[in-house]
Amino acid sequence: MERYEVRSGEIITAKPAFHSDPMVNVKGSDTDDLYSEMAQVISGKITKFRRTGSNWYLRSIVNLEVHMVDFIPLKGNSYIELSKELRGKRAIINMKNEKDNECFKWVVTRALHPKVENPQRIDRDLRERANDLNWNGTEFPVSLASINKFEKQNETISVRSRV
Repeated sequence: MERYEVRSGEIITAKPAFHSDPMVNVKGSDTDDLYSEMAQVISGKITKFRRTGSNWYLRSIVNLEVHMVDFIPLKGNSYIELSKELRGKRAIINMKNEKDNECFKWVVTRALHPKVENPQRIDRDLRERANDLNWNGTEFPVSLASINKFEKQNETISVRSRV
């Protein structure tokens, strides 16, 4: 960035750094849209900088970096033993679904129908109560994207908070 100082006749140079916040690029995202959104954020910051003093203009871009990282979302799966530290807290119900990948089904159903004694067990009662929910089209293990579909099919249930 440069500006012309009228009083002294000199050109003042500044090298501010402008950046956008990280964005999640998952498989199937339109990267052109992501780049466009990041460019708009940076352009807005440049405009804001120009307003801090008179006559600033962008002379050149000295350095431009784009950092990309593979994003691999977490997936639910079958039973995984908790660490001793987490087991000792007694704050987590770790469903024992050792023979299927339907941990999401069992966790949601158990949350709706708590049980004091052996809440981690998938018993007949839990299986029957799971049938009260609409699981149509749900693929297990459930992806984060599938949670919205589940919530739409079961309007009285909110699995995650909206930001």
